[in-house]
Amino acid sequence: MRNEDDLYHKIGKFDWSEYMSVDDTLAVDAVTSSSLIRHSKFAALRTKDAIVDQFRKKFGRRPDVNTESPTLRLNLHVGEEDVTLALDSSGESLHRRGYRVDSVEAPINEVLAAGMILLSGWECDCDFTDPMCGSGTLPIEAAMLAYNIAPQINRQNFGFMRWENFDKKAGKRCAKSHPFSSGFQHKIYASDIDFKAVNSVGYNIEKLDWKAKSG
Repeated sequence: MRNEDDLYHKIGKFDWSEYMSVDDTLAVDAVTSSSLIRHSKFAALRTKDAIVDQFRKKFGRRPDVNTESPTLRLNLHVGEEDVTLALDSSGESLHRRGYRVDSVEAPINEVLAAGMILLSGWECDCDFTDPMCGSGTLPIEAAMLAYNIAPQINRQNFGFMRWENFDKKAGKRCAKSHPFSSGFQHKIYASDIDFKAVNSVGYNIEKLDWKAKSG
């Protein structure tokens, strides 16, 4: 890439109508480490211009920008020699599993909790006990591992679901085909000195879409 015009023209070569319609919205998040394009906001602006100009030429009008909840979010990285443009297929951060409907002060991150369990060496071959469970993140993540429950089983909205080329029927088939394991023969215990925290665990367990029994 020699200059910002190269970026504009290369972005414009993709058919963006495969991913969004003129009535949809987009956002571009950019990071630059290039001496040619030093300002990330300018790189994001040129990328956005290339996309909306393509729609304007095709349809006579352009999609709007929505930085909070766009139909299509793009992540742009401009390096010294290479440019990477990635489509954000996740949307909201994947650490949010969707089961935490009630919480206590300073709850542990769900991904961190899952990582701690994996690093502990627990292989679902014995009971699991959390004596200071808080809102139940550790025992719930342990249960999801034990019963082979997909981390995002409750999630109703991924970024890719908004794309024009998303196959809704295939998506539903994929979600239903996830194997659920009922072979876990041990118990998972969650306790806390704070009764409110124990109640939170119950609410969060009920939110999970699973067949495992809690009690």
